[in-house]
Amino acid sequence: MRWPIFAIFAYFALTLEVGLRAAMNNPLGLSVGTPSLLMVLMVYIALAAPSSTAMGSAIVLGLLADLTHVYPMRDRLADATILGPHAVGFALGAFAAVYIKPVVMRQSLWALPMVVFVAGLMAQLVIVLLLTLRGVGVLHSTPLDDWHVFDQLYTRFLSLLYTCVLAIPLGKVLLQTDALWGFSLPHRSRRGA
Repeated sequence: MRWPIFAIFAYFALTLEVGLRAAMNNPLGLSVGTPSLLMVLMVYIALAAPSSTAMGSAIVLGLLADLTHVYPMRDRLADATILGPHAVGFALGAFAAVYIKPVVMRQSLWALPMVVFVAGLMAQLVIVLLLTLRGVGVLHSTPLDDWHVFDQLYTRFLSLLYTCVLAIPLGKVLLQTDALWGFSLPHRSRRGA
């Protein structure tokens, strides 16, 4: 994989994701999710790159997602950015995508959204689990303010559905850029030719 191409695509995915999050901010206070372009990029790389590259890029994308999420703390003195939950979630999501990779036709239009759903479900469950455990007394850390597990699961499931829908056009665009990435894909030979 060409890492400068990864950096460019990660930058665009990150800026678009942060912009979508701000644009979809609901003034009524209803729980609506926002799509994760970083998740789509992570799954695309996991399906195309070798396993070690997929895991490394997933951790980097997860850390970028961690840096853009700000959580209100219970003491209300300041908001905090918590490094780790998205990185671990993305790494386990990439592991799921790498595990599924042998049975997926990567060039199919529907492959990316399906794998995004599986990997994203695993990632979001891990993220919610880690952020919920933060409020347990064993970890000796400040719990998050207004943190309700079921509200988080509902909002993140909506986000995952939006991400899967958005993965269809993004997958088409990303598949067109295969040559830029430098993935070494096995070529299938045609019998009789």
